[in-house]
Amino acid sequence: MTDRYQTLQDRVAELEKNRTATDDAFQELVERSTQEKYESLQSKLIELENNITTRDDSLQEIEASVKELERSIKERDEANEGKLIEIEKRAMKKDTILQEMMLNITRSAEKVTEIEKNLHAKENALQEVMRNMTRLEDKSKVRYEELEVNLNKLQNESKNSFDLQTAFIKNYNILRPCKETPTNASKIINLGNRQSVIVHCDQAPFGKGWIIFQYRYNGKVDFYRTWAEYRDGFGTLDGEFWLGLKYLHQLTTARKHELMVEVKDYNGNYGYAKYDHFEVGSEAQKFVLKLGSYSGTAGDSMTYNIGMKFTTKDSDNDDSSSTQCAEDRNGAWWHQSCTYANLNGPYGNLSGNKAMYWYYLKKDYRAIVYTRMMLREIN
Repeated sequence: MTDRYQTLQDRVAELEKNRTATDDAFQELVERSTQEKYESLQSKLIELENNITTRDDSLQEIEASVKELERSIKERDEANEGKLIEIEKRAMKKDTILQEMMLNITRSAEKVTEIEKNLHAKENALQEVMRNMTRLEDKSKVRYEELEVNLNKLQNESKNSFDLQTAFIKNYNILRPCKETPTNASKIINLGNRQSVIVHCDQAPFGKGWIIFQYRYNGKVDFYRTWAEYRDGFGTLDGEFWLGLKYLHQLTTARKHELMVEVKDYNGNYGYAKYDHFEVGSEAQKFVLKLGSYSGTAGDSMTYNIGMKFTTKDSDNDDSSSTQCAEDRNGAWWHQSCTYANLNGPYGNLSGNKAMYWYYLKKDYRAIVYTRMMLREIN
């Protein structure tokens, strides 16, 4: 019994020992398993932290990219806003310019209307002048006829009529060409159709037969005149004068003529220009200029004007689209765009192209102190 008890105790002790060993092994197993799990968890935690860190870095990069994108967008918005402001300014400026243009167009239209009114008034005045001229011509014709009747009566009644006629012709050179006048003198030239004109004949220094139609030497006569005045003539034969375009037309179309121009500057430089043909068109043709070949010492300043119509301050017939040459040069002439000869310009020792000048005398716009224009019939 005792042995069995002892055996049981031994068995219990052994079992206890085995249990303890088992517990230790279990404990060790649990601890190892726990340690492994811990290490695994810790490794996973570290990996997770690394992932989180990586994601945080990525997030920061994304945030930085977002900030950069926002900054770029802001810069673009600011730039676009500046451009938009600039575009608005340009648009406002263009609107202002457009408004000014519209205002100018309105003013121009008003000026055109005013000019048309003035032209209409001038046309009416011109028509009245033409009517008056017609009346005067009719009266002149009547007076001419009366003179003819009286002369016929005188011829019939006076036994010395032949001597009287001879003396009258000798004193006044009536109806004789300039080339038949022995000395410098004023005379009457028959233009046909019972029309005549008083001219001054010059027999030197270029030979006989010259009719002076423009003469300037002291500035006492104003040459800045209207179309009607240049057509009909002005001044006096014993001073400065312009014969008249209508007489130049009648003379040069009835017979062939040549042209002589004399000029002298304030330094005493003299020259002459001769053209072997000279013709002036009718008033309907605006007294267009026809000119032949040049010779002389003054230089050729008029060939440029061939084929040009006559322009005055109140009748613009030049070829310039931007300038009224008679106003710009203060002188009526056969302007093109405008002219190298301005012999009807302002008198005086002036500088620039608004003086009375003959450009090719010295190839500049120096003022002319003396000018004389003459024409002569060609046989």
